[in-house]
Amino acid sequence: MEPSELLDQCPLGTYDGPCFRAIYTSFPSRNLYSDIGFREGDPDFEIAMHLADSDASIDFSQPQQLRPFQYSDLDNFLRTYTSEVIPRENLLFPLINMQKGRFSDGTFGVFYAAAEEATSLAEVAFHFIEDCQYEIKMSPQIFRSWDIDKRIIQIEIVESGIYDFRPFAGQVPELTADALEYCQALGILLKKRKIPLALTPSARVERGTCIPIFSESAIPKGQVRTIHYYHFKFDRATGLKVKKSDVHQTDWTIPADWKLPLNE
Repeated sequence: MEPSELLDQCPLGTYDGPCFRAIYTSFPSRNLYSDIGFREGDPDFEIAMHLADSDASIDFSQPQQLRPFQYSDLDNFLRTYTSEVIPRENLLFPLINMQKGRFSDGTFGVFYAAAEEATSLAEVAFHFIEDCQYEIKMSPQIFRSWDIDKRIIQIEIVESGIYDFRPFAGQVPELTADALEYCQALGILLKKRKIPLALTPSARVERGTCIPIFSESAIPKGQVRTIHYYHFKFDRATGLKVKKSDVHQTDWTIPADWKLPLNE
C-alpha cells in the first residue's frame, strides 16, 4: 500500500491523552547544549553549538521540547554561519541528519513522542545502543562504555484532524520496518497536508504507540511537566543498564517486550 493510499483509507480522528518524550537533560551534567544531543568534542556538536550561539532565530527562552522545530529551518539556520575550514555542502550534511528520522527526510523537524512512558524510553534505548555499537565498530580498541541522562516529560494533548495508523500495522509492515523510506514519504505527505500529529505502532515495543508531532501548535504551552529522570549506561562487557536518576540511582528493569539489538 502506497503512503497516499494509506491516508485515503485511514479516517481522520481525535487524540485526547498524554504523550511522553525522553529528552537530554542537564541532570546531573551541566551542559548548556545538552538538548542538541551530541557529546562535547564531536564535530557535529561543535557546528550545532556555534550555530545555536550565532543564529538569532534560536530562541532559548522557549521550552526545550520546541527545539526540533527551530532547528529544522536549515537555510535560516545557516545564514549567519561561515566556515573557512568546512565547505557549506559538507556542513549541510550533518545538520540535515540532525532532523532525519522515521517521519522526516531531514527538511523539517518532528517532535517524536509516545503514548506510554516505557515506549519513549525504549525508543531512546534502541538508538543509544545503535550509537554505542557504531562507536565500537569505529574505535574497537578505545570504546568501553557510554553514559547519557534523560528526563521524561509528559504533555496532555487534545488534537483533532489526526491519523491513527495502528489498525494498519498488519497490512503495512513498513510502518515499523528498519528501512525508513516509506515512513519518511508518509511524513512528507502529513506535513504537506498540515496534519498536526499521527498515532503509529512502535517499532521498539510490542503494542506500543509512537506519536510523531509535525506542528509546534500541537504542543500546548504551560502543560509540560517532568515526571522522571533516567540514567542510561551501555558497557561493552555488560550491555545496557538503566537507572532512575533519583538521589539513590535506583535500578530499573528493562521490560521484556522491548525490541532492542541486545535481544536479537
